[in-house]
Amino acid sequence: MSFEHEEQMRATEEAAQAAKDQRRGVPSASGMERLFNCPPSFEMEHLSPPEEESEDAASGTRIHAVLALEASTDTLNSDELETCDRCNEASMRVIQDWNGSNGMVTPDHTLYEKRLGLTVFGAVFEVTPESDADFIFTGQADLILVKGSRALVIDYKTGRGETPVAQDNPQLAALAVLVWQHFPAVQEVRVVIVQPWAGKPTIADYSTNALKLAKGWLLDALDAASKATPDDAKAGEWCKYCKAKAQCPAFRNAALAQVERLNPITIAGADDETQRRALFARAMELSPEALAAAVRGLGMVKRFVQAIDGAARERARQDAEFQQFFVLREKKGRRSISDVGKVFSACHSRGVTAEDFTARCSIALGDVKSLLRKATGSKGKVLDAINDEVLTGAVEVGKPTFELVPANELEGGGG
Repeated sequence: MSFEHEEQMRATEEAAQAAKDQRRGVPSASGMERLFNCPPSFEMEHLSPPEEESEDAASGTRIHAVLALEASTDTLNSDELETCDRCNEASMRVIQDWNGSNGMVTPDHTLYEKRLGLTVFGAVFEVTPESDADFIFTGQADLILVKGSRALVIDYKTGRGETPVAQDNPQLAALAVLVWQHFPAVQEVRVVIVQPWAGKPTIADYSTNALKLAKGWLLDALDAASKATPDDAKAGEWCKYCKAKAQCPAFRNAALAQVERLNPITIAGADDETQRRALFARAMELSPEALAAAVRGLGMVKRFVQAIDGAARERARQDAEFQQFFVLREKKGRRSISDVGKVFSACHSRGVTAEDFTARCSIALGDVKSLLRKATGSKGKVLDAINDEVLTGAVEVGKPTFELVPANELEGGGG
């Protein structure tokens, strides 16, 4: 077989794999903030080993599938079901507000979880397994509504941690451009982040002029990414979900710089607790400014440690040279009761009372609401009222905990 033929076969295989991948092996809107701040990040991620999907990510995938009407609510646990309900309720209010005095207007186009792709010629098409267009960028919105010259783009964030906003959001700006270019009649696009656990939805409106500016910014970012090398990498908050963290010199150097702020010492032969106490004493000696700077860098240090651990586990699975130093050892899973009813029946037949048994059982608050939802068929505020009534006098609140937050977050009457 000739070298040219081998290359042709490899290119064909890569093209087939890219067709299966909806992102088509090109940058996508979800990574736009990272690409803008760190141009080589996409290519560096592309060359990095895959990461295992976290449980939070898997949960988000399940919720999004239900919101897109692609899966049944039976696939969700109680917390996920409540998140889904809250997303639906919030999005309905967003749509009503977008429709204004017209009430609930039937849109010309409704797209759930559809990926749009920008081609080298500037056209935008829906990305499907059959698409043979030469895409240079893609993006997938959770919900797109189009009515006349207006479009609404909704992005669901199902987590409870980070609270991104729609204004000046690179991901949503890129999605707005794709929608604008895909639907010729559209002249203005409203983008909305619905994150029910973080408060009210946040909104940004793009006029035609704003969309033109956003398109120029997007193309400039893609051009910069195509020319960037690993030496151009820049570390920052955008590194959090980057798959190249473990191999990235910029991220490693930034994380180590944060560690060096403590000027850590090592006590020969000391156990972990002694080392911890020594580090704590050193941290207590820092000036307020130096300690505040170290706190701001904690996230990067934690992500660095997680990246090293993840890379080591991956290498331990398949890298024979690394296996000379570390290997994976299987640990037994924790035992848990899968059939409470069966255990109760067996205990009850041996003299255990229902009162004694239930006193040692617990049920999550979300599970109570899920059971009531299934039994009554209620949801929204009606379900909340029923749930509150059922839980009255049966819930205790634990001791409050404290978290470090920037002082300016408490300004204006917080506390």
